[in-house]
Amino acid sequence: MWTPSYDIIVETLTGSEFEVTVNDRDTVGYLKSEIQKYEGIPISQQHLLYNHKELSDAMEMKDIPLVKGSRVKLVLGMKGGPISSKRLFTISSDYDNWLDMSDVLSGLVVVVPYVFFSTLCRKRLTVTR
Repeated sequence: MWTPSYDIIVETLTGSEFEVTVNDRDTVGYLKSEIQKYEGIPISQQHLLYNHKELSDAMEMKDIPLVKGSRVKLVLGMKGGPISSKRLFTISSDYDNWLDMSDVLSGLVVVVPYVFFSTLCRKRLTVTR
């Protein structure tokens, strides 16, 4: 059975574009293999977006409302996955022995030798006279 073929445009993050000829029975995995031939990017690192939705490898072109000249965006996957946006703040058990940096710098607290005080980075600093 004959299926019509059409050209779609693949757009990279750098702004470069190239055309790939596909038909309705081709899968997104096939499209990624064509991109690998053209760009040299491994299939495992490719993510294709159409209308701000990621396309899965098993999807066929007939399942996606693509027409001639449709644009598909190519983005790359991050190694190691996304960074968690949740930050945990913990107070160590010896927090009472720490001094605030602003108090030390303003002279409100006199620092004795080998006293530790905290910084914004939660690092311990040793001050000696």
